Amino acid sequence: DPVFLTALTTTLEYYQYFRVRRRSPRYLFIGAGLLQTRRRLESGETDFPGDGGVITLGGGTELWWKRTFAFDLMLRYSGYIKNYEGSTDFTHTLQLGLGFQFYTSK
Repeated sequence: DPVFLTALTTTLEYYQYFRVRRRSPRYLFIGAGLLQTRRRLESGETDFPGDGGVITLGGGTELWWKRTFAFDLMLRYSGYIKNYEGSTDFTHTLQLGLGFQFYTSK
C-alpha cells in the first residue's frame, strides 16, 4: 500500500484580462498540461504509476494599491486525468488563492 502520493503538474495557461484601466481588473484563464505522479510505498520503495494530463480553468481579480502593489484573489479548477494499470481516473480540485504582488515597473 502507498504511504503517500506526490503529483507534479506542468501547465501552459492563457490569461485574458478585462477592465484593465480600472483599479481592480479581472481575468479568466484556461490551460492544459502534464501530470507526473510518484508513490512512496510502505516498504520504502518509490513507484512511478505513470503520467497523465491536467486541465485548468479559473478566474480572478487584482486590487491595485500604491501603483506597484496588488492583491490577487483567484479561483482555480483543476482536473487530473490519470491512467494506472489499464484504468483511467479523473480527479478534481478547486483552489481559492489570495496573493500579494509587487511590480517593479510603473
